[in-house]
Order: sequence, then C-alpha cells, then structure tokens
Amino acid sequence: MNFFIAYFRGIWLALRKIKMWILLYFINFIFAILAAIPLSNLIKEKVGWSLAPERMLQGFDYTIYQDFMNKYGDAVSIVMGQSRLIFILYFFLSIFLVGGILTVFKVHEERFSFQDFWSGCTFYFWRMFRLTIYFLLIQVVIFGVFSTLIYYGKFQNGIDGVSSEAEWINAIKFMLPIYLIVASLFFLIQDYAKIHVVHKNPNWLFFSFWRSFSIVFNNFLKTYPLYLLNMITFAIIFSAFWYFRFSNDMNNPTAIALTFVIGQAFIFARIGTKLLNLGSATLMYQSIMKEELEEPLSDHDIAAAQMFSEGETLVFIEDEEKQSDSEEE
Repeated sequence: MNFFIAYFRGIWLALRKIKMWILLYFINFIFAILAAIPLSNLIKEKVGWSLAPERMLQGFDYTIYQDFMNKYGDAVSIVMGQSRLIFILYFFLSIFLVGGILTVFKVHEERFSFQDFWSGCTFYFWRMFRLTIYFLLIQVVIFGVFSTLIYYGKFQNGIDGVSSEAEWINAIKFMLPIYLIVASLFFLIQDYAKIHVVHKNPNWLFFSFWRSFSIVFNNFLKTYPLYLLNMITFAIIFSAFWYFRFSNDMNNPTAIALTFVIGQAFIFARIGTKLLNLGSATLMYQSIMKEELEEPLSDHDIAAAQMFSEGETLVFIEDEEKQSDSEEE
C-alpha cells in the first residue's frame, strides 16, 4: 500500500468511525467545561471588577497588560497554577483514550463498539503511559543535543562573543529544519510503537520500540510521507482557524459567539486529524505486516526451519525411546 492510498483510506476510516469521533469531541468538551468552571469563578472573584480583560479582547496593549499584572499578578499566578494542573490531567486523559482508539482501528472492519473502546482504554493505559514517558525523554534529549550544537558549535565564546543577533537567527534557521525532521521521526516511531503494542501485546515494550523503528526505516518512503500528509492536513486546518479567529472583531457578543463556534469546529477537526493520523498509520502497519508474511522465505530461513524440524523430530524420537525403556523396566 502506498502512502496516498493509506491517506485517503485513513480519511474514510475516520468518517466510518464517526461515533467514536463524536464521543471524543464530547469527552473533550465536558473536560473543558469542568476545567473552565473553577477557573471562571476564580477569575470573577479576583478580577471581576477590572475592565482590562475586556479591553484586551480588542487587541493587545502593553500598557493595559502591565497595569493589569501589577494589580492582579497574584491572582494570575493562582490561575496559571490551576491551568498547569488541568494540563496534566488532560495529558493523562489523552493517553487513556489512545488505547481505545487503536483498539477500534485494529478491527476496523467491524462496527464501532463502546465496550471495545473503553476496554482498550483501560487495558493499554499503563503501557501507553510508559511509552509516552520514554519517548518524551527521547524528545528532551534531542532538543538538548540540538540546543548544545547551536550554542557550542556556532558560539563557542558564549553570548558575549556574538557580534549580532542575526548570527543567532541564522544558526537557528539552519538547525531548526534538521531538528524538526529528527523530532518528527521519533513522533512517527512512537505512533507505530503504540500500534504494535495494541496488535501484538508484547511482554516487553523494548520490542515494540525496536519493531516500530525497523518498520519506519525499512518502509521509510511509505511511512514518513504519510506522516507528512497528515501533518500538512493539520497545518491547513490550523491556518484556517487562525485566519477566521483573528479576522473577527471582538467588540460585540455576536463576534464572540462566532469565535466560540469556530473554536469548537477547530477542536472537532483537530480530533479528526488525530483519528486520520492513527487510522492511516494503522492501515499502513497492517499492510506492511501482511506483505512481510507473504514474502518468500530465503534459503537461510528454509535451512533454519529444516534444522529446527529435524531437531524437534530427534527430541521426539529420544523421548519415545526413553518412555519405552521405562515401560520395559
């Protein structure tokens, strides 16, 4: 299967699982409401009498922002602390849902089952969490390596030795594309590792990591272009949201309501791109595994299989002889 076919079949698969798509949207919507209520109450309590937030909806003004932070800096710190807690909870929620999504995609020919979805969420949560932590650490190492290369490779004398900010910008422009390519490769490997866990349920996660690594690089011209197509789709949707979001005047309730609708449409589409990415990758994974099973065995594999078969036969004959000897005694 080439990546174009996998991409369009991934779109069709996401549309076929519209029940799961809607379910994921409502889960995100309910979580957002539960998170927004305490934050809204805190904001009303601390800064409810200030007109600064309303003025800043019309456009960023540094003077208003500075006055607001001077008066309500403590309240903003509390809100930011709660926001970090909400982000952590959403992080766990996202990991929890991935197992259910991939369980449904594993048997995509069958009708969507809520029972299969929730059982996949609970059964694979711990493994998905560990995989996420491992790959998160890998991403931190990659970022640290590239940051070190930029700093020590271009500016050995430190910031004081830099003649201009243009040198920093040029170095970042040169290294940033390379960093994005390497980071995206490991995000891709992470997706296939999750898919492999759901399909094979290995005892050791290292095998899933190694298997996904080999799948991605042995089929690089299939897996990576497919991933790029999915990321381009998300970039197009995000650009459209950005355009419509900031093209509206926020001075009236109608514009605010329209912005809310656009934001919800973006969230719904973002969930769709996630389903597209995981669905198309699952189809590609299944196609690659099927092709590997259908490949003819090499002479080395045939010889190894014959040796194994002969060894099994010898062991069986020896066991039979031992059993007959014991019966004679």
